[in-house]
Amino acid sequence: MKKFLLFFAVFSLGGLMFFFINRTTGHQNVLQGQFMHEQAPVSNAAFYPAMPVNGPDFVEAASKTVDAVVHIRSQFSTRSQGYDDFFGALREYFGYSRSPQRNYPVSGWGSGVILSDNGYIVTNNHVIDNSQELSVTLNDNKTYSAKIIGSDPK
Repeated sequence: MKKFLLFFAVFSLGGLMFFFINRTTGHQNVLQGQFMHEQAPVSNAAFYPAMPVNGPDFVEAASKTVDAVVHIRSQFSTRSQGYDDFFGALREYFGYSRSPQRNYPVSGWGSGVILSDNGYIVTNNHVIDNSQELSVTLNDNKTYSAKIIGSDPK
């Protein structure tokens, strides 16, 4: 109970100090949201229609490569640190014990690119790091299980 009263007293004192300093320095307009007194200058941009570009056709490039891009889902488990809610640290401060640690499943998602006909896929390491189960979904919505052949954490 003493800790709670001390906690309440510190926050109350801080609030009173803020209120007093704000009133004595004459910055009442900051609290009311009226700190901008002048209109900012405005300049309208001209609109120009899009001009044709003689470059690569991105629609054609996307249609040729869309089947090589895959969706990767990795599942792993992580251990809680005893603070499973917002007030966990505050409860410990007031003398309550921590909740026991527990494992819970976590899913991660990412993308990858098929490199070869035999199914080798390259992706970022953080997508597959510490994964226990991997699944790969192709562009035609077929899903396959996968395994890690190699990784480079650097």
